[in-house]
Amino acid sequence: MRLKVNIVLLLSLLSLTIVGQNKNNPYPEFRPVNQDKTRITAIECDLKVDKDGIDYHTGDKLLEYTHPDLKRYMIDKELIEIYASVSRAGNQYFIDLNYIFNSSKGVANYGPHGEGAPVKVHLLNKESLYFKNIKNSRPRIKKQESISYFNASYLLDDYEIKQLLKSPILKMEVSYLYGSESYEVSNITLIRDQLQCLKNSEI
Repeated sequence: MRLKVNIVLLLSLLSLTIVGQNKNNPYPEFRPVNQDKTRITAIECDLKVDKDGIDYHTGDKLLEYTHPDLKRYMIDKELIEIYASVSRAGNQYFIDLNYIFNSSKGVANYGPHGEGAPVKVHLLNKESLYFKNIKNSRPRIKKQESISYFNASYLLDDYEIKQLLKSPILKMEVSYLYGSESYEVSNITLIRDQLQCLKNSEI
């Protein structure tokens, strides 16, 4: 099932085809995209503690993406940027993602990524993992900066942590209200490195 998402960027209205969910599968069909750059970086173990005593990594950009039909309308920036930070509360680990659209209408055109919305990730070791958003991701808009954004959080179980520590993430698919979109991850070791930082800091 294919859905149409209208993305308004600057003075243009274009149509973006994305893959939707079907009745028998709670997760979208995976369709990889073609991006030719894979960036591998090392990170510092820059851990912080918030007011609730939650340990977290300061995070970094996980990926950026612009649909090919919109490339010519995005000057020196990508339509979507996703930043990742891994956190720990007690013995529970979370992946926290910040979704930034470089368009004030970006979230509105994709639709929100609400509580229970899934993300599917493909690892280098051929494993696939599914995460569900546990946060009510309220969209926000900064019209003066022409951006819209929301935050999401995914609780990790022991098996997922083990797999993420073993292998980098190559691709991920995010389900929005109006369908799903697949992305190749540029900073493939980011989440693995952040998890390792938190694991190393355990008492």
